[in-house]
Amino acid sequence: MTETHTARDAPPNHHVESGQPITPSIASTVKPRKALLNRFITLSNAEDEEEDMRAELQYAQKRGILYTELDSQKKEIQRLVASHCGLACPDLVQVPKMVEQVNNKLVWLHGSFNVCIPVHINNSGQSLPAKMAFRVPLPYKIGEEEFPGNAEEKIRSEAATYIWINENCPDLPIPKLRGFGVPGGLSTQNLYRSMARVMISLTKVPQPRIGSWTIDNDGRISLSNRPMLCHLHQLENWAIPSGIARNMTYTSSDSFYLDLLASHDNRLQYQRNAAYSEEDARAQAKDLVLMRASLHKFTDRYLHNGPFIMQLTDMHASNIFIDKDWNIKHIIDLEWACSLPLGDLLPPFWLTGMGVDQIKGPEYERFRASYEKFTEIFEQEETGIPLPHNGNLYSRAMAMRSALEDGRYWYLNALQTPKGLFNLFRTHLEPFYDKVPKESLCAAVSPFWTPGMTSFVNLKLKEFTQYRQEVRDIFNSGKSGRPYY
Repeated sequence: MTETHTARDAPPNHHVESGQPITPSIASTVKPRKALLNRFITLSNAEDEEEDMRAELQYAQKRGILYTELDSQKKEIQRLVASHCGLACPDLVQVPKMVEQVNNKLVWLHGSFNVCIPVHINNSGQSLPAKMAFRVPLPYKIGEEEFPGNAEEKIRSEAATYIWINENCPDLPIPKLRGFGVPGGLSTQNLYRSMARVMISLTKVPQPRIGSWTIDNDGRISLSNRPMLCHLHQLENWAIPSGIARNMTYTSSDSFYLDLLASHDNRLQYQRNAAYSEEDARAQAKDLVLMRASLHKFTDRYLHNGPFIMQLTDMHASNIFIDKDWNIKHIIDLEWACSLPLGDLLPPFWLTGMGVDQIKGPEYERFRASYEKFTEIFEQEETGIPLPHNGNLYSRAMAMRSALEDGRYWYLNALQTPKGLFNLFRTHLEPFYDKVPKESLCAAVSPFWTPGMTSFVNLKLKEFTQYRQEVRDIFNSGKSGRPYY
């Protein structure tokens, strides 16, 4: 983040297609052109270029995707600039729109390797300039896609050069560097380290069973409550029985996992809008059958009978209070703490800010890098603090490290995600097996979810129609409050 930007970051002139308008009489003779970053090109010219045009032809589209992503993160940009500039309120930082609507002029400038977003500081006084630049490397121009880490390398090198020149060549006219950030920087490392310490501290004392703490009328606490997983309460809030009694605890991880799968069965059975078509109902049933069949593929049988350890199953970003350096100061929402199998001790899915069923495609690589960094820090913190159980010592980090690649991470997250189970299974677990045509697989497997599957599907379709009518009735009644126009 600098106060001015250099000439190489100035954008090229806006390029528009030149020449006469295409008329029907000459349309067949006009060669189609594709947009590059600063011009248009025909296929024949692209074939003759010395650059690798397989990459060059995709830059314009990738730039649009990057700009859209940055535009969606304006609030985060405000927060980062305010933090680096020592401003108490991010609202003092204004990020202009990407394009001026009046003359359609691009405001966010881009050069060969960076996009430069101008930011304005309100009431900056004498210590801060009124205008600064927020610069971001263009990942598609510096090899980040094929060689992850290139962007971080570039930022660290440039920041170091700024510092060296300021100290050794103060007469050089360069912008003032206010701050910089990298993936997995100090703030992120502090957060990961704090989380690792919390997780390790909770697991120092193995528990005799899977369950949650409860307190009786005499003030005695005991590990005699069912596991307090928030998704079970969500199901019951929708009048769907979880099938797990309040006094139910487990001494076997398999029994616990099978009961969680049964709660997903109940969602499909009891939720009136669980399926909107025959195809949808059969696809969900197929996934549930295959989730059961693959239980032993994605869980560790050596951890079947323990160790069981306390875990905070709802340690989301919104439940963590941090200081300015991202060290954890307080954690709230402890009601969802459970004693769970060691295999369930995993990095949180929100490391990259996405939902658990949104981690796919390019987002998966970002998540994998964050996952590996978290595990590396966790392993450092675990050194010298082994987990004892039945005369053996267990490594928490070892179980954590393998979970992403062997699919256990996705399987165990699916068990606790009623709406996301099916996407997680289809995206991350099905690919472990030979590919089978979707229609054939669904037709062959779904009948084994319940006897009389055809009758069940017909019932679900009737329930869905009734559900839609009930939604209309409630929407048009006083039960949903007053209407707003």
